[in-house]
Amino acid sequence: MNKKVNRKPGFTLIELILVLSIISILISTAFYGINNLRIFKEKHEVQRIVDDIRSTRTLAMKMRDKSKLEFSSIGYKQYIGEELQFEYEFEVLNVILYPYENKSFSFTKRGSPSYEGPGTLILGGKNKIYTITVAPVTGNVSLKVKWWKKAIFY
Repeated sequence: MNKKVNRKPGFTLIELILVLSIISILISTAFYGINNLRIFKEKHEVQRIVDDIRSTRTLAMKMRDKSKLEFSSIGYKQYIGEELQFEYEFEVLNVILYPYENKSFSFTKRGSPSYEGPGTLILGGKNKIYTITVAPVTGNVSLKVKWWKKAIFY
């Protein structure tokens, strides 16, 4: 007695559960990576701003001309004398508070901040507030980071 069992083609319940669990693991890994990428970009962008402020000061001394880094809500521009050197647009940060009303850090040809040069720039990230300060007289640049519990600046 040879009986043929008619099996309908398809997937078993175990195969479907296994595939769904693998897909969910891949998706969760991707979301974790995206969040880490944003944190990395934020950190890199703040460091770039600090480095550009320092290089603006150094260029003022090297070129023997005044220089400034002028900020707006979307980015900043570097000037040596009256000549525009470059522009940079923010990718992940938002400006909360500008240095003074003129929105720029200015340096004399000796590297010290001009009258409008020193000040504090406050930037907001996803969970952090970054405070960049240029000291009067010396022109030293410092960076302070504060954590926020809520992501208010995104």
